[in-house]
Amino acid sequence: MGSVLTELVCIYSVIHTAGLANIPLSSSSNEVAAPVGGTAVLSCHLQTKTPKNVGEVLWKRTAGVEEIVVSFRNTKTQMMNQSKAYMGRATMSEQWLTQGEMTLTVKNITQHDAGEYSCWIKESSVGPLPEQKCCSMKLHVKQRKSGELQQMGVAAKSTTQMMEDQKLQPAENKLFTM
Repeated sequence: MGSVLTELVCIYSVIHTAGLANIPLSSSSNEVAAPVGGTAVLSCHLQTKTPKNVGEVLWKRTAGVEEIVVSFRNTKTQMMNQSKAYMGRATMSEQWLTQGEMTLTVKNITQHDAGEYSCWIKESSVGPLPEQKCCSMKLHVKQRKSGELQQMGVAAKSTTQMMEDQKLQPAENKLFTM
């Protein structure tokens, strides 16, 4: 009896997975880079209209401990399963159901955000259903260049030094007047 039940579950899974397997997908790149504090856009979309049997789209960060970055079910964001690290920072177009646009946007990038991301779709039927991976990308997080910060410091120091050298007050300095 146990083996018959196992075979039925496997056949059920194969039939349902086959329904999603033929969905043509497109992503712009397998790797994305964003600076700390910046915004990352992970592009993924269906090349055709979203099939009616797709009921949920999940973006997961799969590097290290798996985290749900964002989840949509029947056009509504599912916050209860979303990782706290991505709350208020990760979004996906609510038009994924009608236009197949599943691009993920993550704001205020941190070093923790670096790693593998995958977009998954699930069917809308009742019961435990298989997921199909749509897109997979690696996010590289870039540190801000120390040269940029040093240049900003040099510019600020130069202006301050110039004011001190000339013994000018900001109101008297032509750089600060309008």
